[in-house]
Amino acid sequence: MQSLKIDIIAFAVGLLLALILLSFWGNQASKTCLFRTGDFHRIHRFISPYTSFYPTISELIELVEKRSPPDKIVVVVGGDSVFNGMCQSPDKLWTEELGRLLGDRYAVTNISFHGMHPFAAGCFVSEYLLKKGRKVICLTDGQPDKFGAGFDDQHANLYYDAFFKGKLMDCKEREKVLGFISAINEQAFNTQMIDLKLGKGMDSLFYACDLWNTIGYKQFFTIWTPATGPRFLLPRRLFKDEGEPALYDQPRLERELGYLKERTRHLAVLDRDGHARLIENTYKRFDAFVPALTPDELKKNMLVFQTRFNPSLRQRLTADERNLDDEIYELTARRFARFGYHVVTVGGDFLPSDYCDANHFSDQGGVRLARVVAVQVEELARRLSY
Repeated sequence: MQSLKIDIIAFAVGLLLALILLSFWGNQASKTCLFRTGDFHRIHRFISPYTSFYPTISELIELVEKRSPPDKIVVVVGGDSVFNGMCQSPDKLWTEELGRLLGDRYAVTNISFHGMHPFAAGCFVSEYLLKKGRKVICLTDGQPDKFGAGFDDQHANLYYDAFFKGKLMDCKEREKVLGFISAINEQAFNTQMIDLKLGKGMDSLFYACDLWNTIGYKQFFTIWTPATGPRFLLPRRLFKDEGEPALYDQPRLERELGYLKERTRHLAVLDRDGHARLIENTYKRFDAFVPALTPDELKKNMLVFQTRFNPSLRQRLTADERNLDDEIYELTARRFARFGYHVVTVGGDFLPSDYCDANHFSDQGGVRLARVVAVQVEELARRLSY
């Protein structure tokens, strides 16, 4: 019996020491820039949730800080696959051109993800940097029907990672809104969110995700994905950033055209005088979600870009549909302005050759996008007295 007690105590002490050691290594990993900054261009698909690699808030912050000397204006580019430059090669990525246009006063880092919510990754990192007193400009993108969408598990994963690690500004309304969003979804989603919050709360103590990402990036990975295929065990540092193939096949474009038509009918209508008005019931979630999701201190440092669809698709809309599509962007921008955001619509005068598919910009379109964004960034910097 005495021997059994000693064995149990030895096991418990060994387990405790192992947890302490792993927590220490994870904490150290969270304070080290995981990615190679010298050849970094963006969060490409092999270091993103697209292939089951989930960068933590600590890793994103360390990346941006490493690339942003203290005397620079930090430009954090968030958003989804459009701002990620999905079809663009790394050396022709639009944010590389943006950095060249802005010059040495600015440090531009693209941390947008495929499918990322407009007010997630880039905004969370920007909040932390503003708390530290850095000069920050946050850029994000989206479509009128996407801004009011709730957080799915991918977005909530990063939010609660940042929340429990104390990286976010105080914003009580945001937590209320996120609770509201989950409350109107299925019970299974609510249970998933509870599990996620508990997991991220524990991870803020043990830093297991930071440690695991360090192993997966530098040593080996264990999760198979279609994109990595037979190479899935290789460390992610060996996977090169490369432009993804264009999605310009006819069946896909037809689906996108159908989506564009449906979106137009869903968001706005023409009254008897031919004037467009938003369908208020559709924008209820927008009105509940958008105002509270970003702290007021960040809104004045933000530029939100609404990106237009490929004109080759827009030209196939009826005259009324084209009018509605134009007005939806204008009316959504005005609605944003009511809540303190500065919104810019981009792509309305672009050419079909500026796109690689329905809504992603080609290399040529990326250059045009960079020129538009650079002007807006410099104007905002002047307003902020940077």
